[in-house]
Amino acid sequence: MRNKTITIFIPNLEGGGAERVIASLANEFVDKGFKVDLLLVNATGPYLREIDEKVNIISFGVSKNIYSLIPLISYLRKFRPKVILSTLLMTNIIAVLAKKMARVNTRVILREAITASADDQFKKGNFEYLITHFRKWALKNADMIIAPSHGVSKDLVKYYGLNPMKVKVIYNPIHVDKCFQFAHEYNEILYSIPPDKKIVLAIGRLTGQKDFMTLINAFKKVRLNIDAVLVILGEGNQRKQLELLIDKNNLNDHVILPGFIVNPFPFLKRAAVFVLSSLYEGMPNSLIQAVVFQKQIVATNCPSGPFEILQGGKFGYLVNMGDDEAMALGIEKGLHGQLEKQPIKNVLELYNSNDIANKYLDILLMDLDIDIKS
Repeated sequence: MRNKTITIFIPNLEGGGAERVIASLANEFVDKGFKVDLLLVNATGPYLREIDEKVNIISFGVSKNIYSLIPLISYLRKFRPKVILSTLLMTNIIAVLAKKMARVNTRVILREAITASADDQFKKGNFEYLITHFRKWALKNADMIIAPSHGVSKDLVKYYGLNPMKVKVIYNPIHVDKCFQFAHEYNEILYSIPPDKKIVLAIGRLTGQKDFMTLINAFKKVRLNIDAVLVILGEGNQRKQLELLIDKNNLNDHVILPGFIVNPFPFLKRAAVFVLSSLYEGMPNSLIQAVVFQKQIVATNCPSGPFEILQGGKFGYLVNMGDDEAMALGIEKGLHGQLEKQPIKNVLELYNSNDIANKYLDILLMDLDIDIKS
């Protein structure tokens, strides 16, 4: 059975896009008859409850990513898995380092979730600067790299000088049926918003990367012409700054920060406009989900993902990063229903969870002579 085991390594199952992707893939793999060892630096996060009971969760139970190096080396030496899939910066570095130190033949497949060149520009201090060099080392020493968008793939080749044949593009999986199923769940915060009030929705960690400061400034301009409410689902280290900006602009009654919500789909169903204001991404799940719910969409043309998802601006409304004037204009157009919606069949064709899982298996099981169950 070990020959049909797929090992996956990630810090935890907190509320991020990469964590949701891994949860989806782990469940799909066991549905197809594979054994999955899901290695976690620490078994925390809301997506734990979504993991199929057939998935073997192994928690290293350590407080920092780097402390998982020794337990991972021990795991590799004991079980000698044929392949390990890792995602997110620190676990990617640790996965490659552990293979080297364990001296095993395990194939290491890294999923680079973000546009690395843009992410590196946000690194500050000597330690984070050093990490950018380790990222390059890990990518060059991995057996294969999976990018969630063509933008991320091109960035890896150009910025790190990787062999294009070593980088494969596989989009993120979306469970369309589950999106609609969970959209009917009651949410007290959503219920408290008057039904005739139009909602502008954003989803993401409250960090500089998501640039919700620009969104709030744009929404202030929208409020001069249209009575609406802005809801930003997520938690992060910029909460205090965002609250101060909201207060400064007298928007306390019009902007809601509920924190992280495990099930965002009732909000997506109710929202009139969805906005992605990020400075950089990889392949934002929330934007694809907004397409599923046929929302009016405004997004920054950031690296990478929005341009691909919205087909170069054919659908929705693409704006430059940090441009609150253009963002406000796009939101107003959306609130008036003037933006082109993308057919949901595009999502079904490009992001079907079963098809995406099979594409991952094509890479993970390469040269292992194991059949993929449909």
